[in-house]
Amino acid sequence: MENIILSLLDNGIDYILEAVRPLFLNRLESPHFLKYSILHLYSGIELLLKEKLRQEHWSLIFQDVSSADPRKLQSGDFVSIYHDELLKRLKGILNIDINDKPFKMLRALRNRFEHFEVKVSISECKETIASALDEIINFWDKHLIDKSTVEQQKSLGR
Repeated sequence: MENIILSLLDNGIDYILEAVRPLFLNRLESPHFLKYSILHLYSGIELLLKEKLRQEHWSLIFQDVSSADPRKLQSGDFVSIYHDELLKRLKGILNIDINDKPFKMLRALRNRFEHFEVKVSISECKETIASALDEIINFWDKHLIDKSTVEQQKSLGR
C-alpha cells in the first residue's frame, strides 16, 4: 500500500498551488472556485508560516509549548499555534516582521466562507487573494527558499 508523505512545507505549497490553479484555468468567476481558492490559500499560508517556526524548533508550532512532545508531533495529536500567536513568535523569536494585513483580510473572508453565509463581490475576493499571495511569495523568497528543495522551488515557479 502506498503512503502519502508531505512535509509541512510540501503541504503548505500544495494548498497554495490548489488555491491558484483556478487562476490558470480562468475559473475565478465561479463562486465555487473562489471559495476554495480562499480556503486553500489561507491554509497554505498558515502552514508556510508554521514551517518557518518549525525550522527554528519543532516545539514552537504547538499552541502550548509546555505540552510539546515529539510523539504528539509525530501523530498530529496536538493543537497547533493560532494565527495571532504565530505572528508574535515569528516577530519575537525570529525577528521577522510580516505585513499581516493581507493575511487578516484573507482570514476574515475565509471565516465568512467557512462559518457563515457570504455576500461578497468577486472583485473583493480576487483583490484579497492577490494581496495575500503577493505577501506569502515575499515571505517565501526571504525566509523559506534557502531551506527548500529544488522541487519545492520549481513548484512555486522559483
